[in-house]
Amino acid sequence: MMSAIKILSVDDEAPMESMMKQFFRRKIRNGEYEFYFARNGVEALDVLNSTPGIEIILLDINMPEMDGLTLLSKVNEMHNPALRVIMVSAYGDMANIRQAMNNGAFDFATKPIDMDDLSLTIEKAIKQINYVHKSQKEHSQLESLKKDLTTARNLFCNFACTSIIKLFKLCLLSSQSSSCPSFMLYTTTSLLAAKLSSCCWLRALSFSFNRASLTPAAAFLASSATKWMMLVMPTMSSVSCISWAQFTNSIVGRWPIF
Repeated sequence: MMSAIKILSVDDEAPMESMMKQFFRRKIRNGEYEFYFARNGVEALDVLNSTPGIEIILLDINMPEMDGLTLLSKVNEMHNPALRVIMVSAYGDMANIRQAMNNGAFDFATKPIDMDDLSLTIEKAIKQINYVHKSQKEHSQLESLKKDLTTARNLFCNFACTSIIKLFKLCLLSSQSSSCPSFMLYTTTSLLAAKLSSCCWLRALSFSFNRASLTPAAAFLASSATKWMMLVMPTMSSVSCISWAQFTNSIVGRWPIF
């Protein structure tokens, strides 16, 4: 169930409050709208500061203490992308209405207010507010996904490169021991290390391809490097393989294509 839309009506005319409550009584009773009222801009600021979640302001232009245009500028300073301001003023006050629209007001209504038209304007504002909330939620999910992908990438690359180094070191130690069949262990270990290294590169390349972060030339070079590793690494000496793995481990965390 969606929460009620909080609407702040700012108008120095006393009948405005009773008129809003009477016309929107069904939506208020059903929990769709929740109204707040203020008589001038100063009171409106107090309500905004004490009541989080207000998303629509029905704002009269001509009021004592703080007029609607001044309050509109202060509302803009709040930088709330989901907040919509509907200006309310006399029909002959088009200059101020135009200024308010240029300063970021969502729409306007003229007095005497056509309540049916105002209702449609509020519904239109709610659609935009819901769209903003949806966009904010999707952006938050995207940022969370990007963070998870970065963490997974770092874990995978660090695990792969560390495993390669350990395998090559085991190979080097075994080759120095006369009691171990060093040639067989060297060959097996080198092949496993080459396969693991190639897997690391290929998965990183696949991630880059999916994000379209490689130019065709860079993709070709990276693919060629991967194939070269698969063919050459099993024939490299233990010391060379360890040096290569350590070099890869030192740069893979900041390699541009990852």
